[in-house]
Parts: sequence; structure tokens; C-alpha cells
Amino acid sequence: MKIFIIILFSVCYSQENIYIDSSRVKNPDIAWKLSFIPGLGQMYNKKYLKAIFFASTEAYAVSRFILLKNENKIGLRNTYAWWIFGLYVWN
Repeated sequence: MKIFIIILFSVCYSQENIYIDSSRVKNPDIAWKLSFIPGLGQMYNKKYLKAIFFASTEAYAVSRFILLKNENKIGLRNTYAWWIFGLYVWN
């Protein structure tokens, strides 16, 4: 019975009525369009260091993929292809 009262009390007082400034809310229509290019989503959210990280690592992985493709090193090429995919999803 004590657990039920504690849970009920915590649920009743855990919700806060916070004023949300509508000028600070991001536009989801713009956000999903920017998410297709690595780094632009973070720039839209004003996380510039994260944007630089994702854009530079994605560019490095793509350049290594192209280099290994031209050298016919299939194993390493596929590894960088997975890195490109993983970074894109993580981004």
C-alpha cells in the first residue's frame, strides 16, 4: 500500500506546466529536409562542433571509399561503406 501511495504521489506532482516559447520551437518540416545532408541538422540545432565532426568524418569515409574502390580493395572498401552508412544513420 505504501508503494502505491508513493507512486500516486510522484505521478501527481511530476508534471510541470512549463511555458514553451513558440519562437524557440524548431520547424520539423525544415529539420527533416536538412537531416539528409550530414551536419546540416546539427547546424540547424546550433550544435556546430557536432556538425563539423559529422561532416568531416563522412567526407573522410567517402573519400577513402572512392580511393579503395579505384584500387580494387574490396574488403576495406566494404568496411568504409558500412562506416558511411553508420555515420549517416547516427547523424
